Amino acid sequence: MERARVALVKGDDPYTLVKKALRMVLDIPLKDKGGVVIKPNYVVPSKPDSGVVTDPRVLDALIYYLKTKGVEDLIIAEGGAGNTWEAFREAKVDEVARRHGVKLIDLNEDDRVEVEIPGATHLKRIGIAKTILKADLIVNVAKLKVHHIATVSLGMKNLMGVISPKSIMHLAIHEKIVDLYGFLREKVVLTVIDGIIAPEKDEVYGKPVKMGVLLAGRDTVAVDTVGAFIMGIKPSSIGHIRLASKRGMGVGDLGKIHVLGENPLKIKRRFELPETVKGVERV
Repeated sequence: MERARVALVKGDDPYTLVKKALRMVLDIPLKDKGGVVIKPNYVVPSKPDSGVVTDPRVLDALIYYLKTKGVEDLIIAEGGAGNTWEAFREAKVDEVARRHGVKLIDLNEDDRVEVEIPGATHLKRIGIAKTILKADLIVNVAKLKVHHIATVSLGMKNLMGVISPKSIMHLAIHEKIVDLYGFLREKVVLTVIDGIIAPEKDEVYGKPVKMGVLLAGRDTVAVDTVGAFIMGIKPSSIGHIRLASKRGMGVGDLGKIHVLGENPLKIKRRFELPETVKGVERV
């Protein structure tokens, strides 16, 4: 498989981080015939300094960057685990959307289309928001955080927000994350992981860690691999990263990834994992 490129940048200013990272990995123009959906993480209403949700400044910088590259038809869309509109307002995402004239959609309120997933091993049929199915491209803007079932919540896991019901994912979660990613993979043209503040111990109620990093790449599996590593977790010990790599959906071997910017070894921090997570190898 071709060597993937992942940008790993560190600093204090989200606007500088986004511009720097995207310049490293977006070497071809994005075409938005059917529109580009930006899928952030607003799982619950929370302030950005908790690390639980995508920093709105990352969205602001991303939209500005994409518009300077000629991408005009943009939508911010998320389906949280709670009240998505409250989550948008709490993080001031509604202000970002208004400032750029971008539509803001709660995917939980969107029309749902039942789809069959070809080649799926576990998630063979699921309801997906119509906005996602109509989109030409998806820009996946995830968080860097642990998860009490999936070990980590990074790029692939972030796509759970487009489906309904979400509870169907919790049994055999790693296999289902990979099935869903495989279905959406051709649309996901860019994955960005906001690791400016990243929670350890729990994805919602955890302790915020100031990492000051942002990751980006065209290969979501590779981005997740680097993300897991800098959290002090061996990527291949995380089920969905290992399975996605094995199924040829991306690069899950850090040695086969060209990391641009910072050295992951110098960024790496041993995140405290949820008590429910067992058998994960640390690095």
